[in-house]
Amino acid sequence: MVYACLGAFIGYMLRIEPGLWIFSIGLVNLPFYAMEIRHYYCKDFVMIVGDIGPVEVELIYTIILVVSGGYFGGDAFEKTLAQVTGLKYGFLELKMKTLIAMLTFFLEIIFTYDNVKDSLEKNPKETMTFFIPVFILVGISFVSGQLPSFVSHTCIVYFLYQMVFAIIIVRLMIFNMAEKPFSILHVQYIYLLIPIIAYFVAGVSVELEAMITISCMLCSLFEFFFTIYRISKQYTTLHNINFFTIKEKQ
Repeated sequence: MVYACLGAFIGYMLRIEPGLWIFSIGLVNLPFYAMEIRHYYCKDFVMIVGDIGPVEVELIYTIILVVSGGYFGGDAFEKTLAQVTGLKYGFLELKMKTLIAMLTFFLEIIFTYDNVKDSLEKNPKETMTFFIPVFILVGISFVSGQLPSFVSHTCIVYFLYQMVFAIIIVRLMIFNMAEKPFSILHVQYIYLLIPIIAYFVAGVSVELEAMITISCMLCSLFEFFFTIYRISKQYTTLHNINFFTIKEKQ
């Protein structure tokens, strides 16, 4: 959830195009999903690739954003590398915001692969099966990209996908901790499909489609927090812990 909010902040600050936002920064939680898959096979968590971990990544982004915005101004991310460096090469016609989005996607893939490479060696077929929900989300998002709300309410669509993915990650965590069944098919996909069906099948107006998208996002957000509440409640009850004082009851 923290990184989902950070992705929304970066997306707004960069004023990044909707498609690039969803398909680069929108995959910010993919490494954490891969960590859960690794835990299933290896029974450990790895958040570091070489000497680079979350703290180093956050420091890198802080430096990039502060230096770029602080030195070059608020429109720095709209400038090309050629304008920033003063060099005249064709490959430098890439905008700063596009470069940062590409860097984000690259880091996500590196951290994801580092977490699943051992799983792929042990059971490649089952490991790839675990990734089917990710492929389904990406596939639906390509269709969702044709909706008016994808452009007019990009942040809402972003959080809709983040909440659905977060619920799936929580279910994988429960599978790891409590050995409850984990399915590649989740009823939460309906949150993503309802706006698509409403607009392309039912033919609702642009305004109504946006309202439906917002409603689906709020429903998924509520389900995510309610799921976390239920897990926390079960844990505190099982261990006889007072949730607010984190002390064992006498």
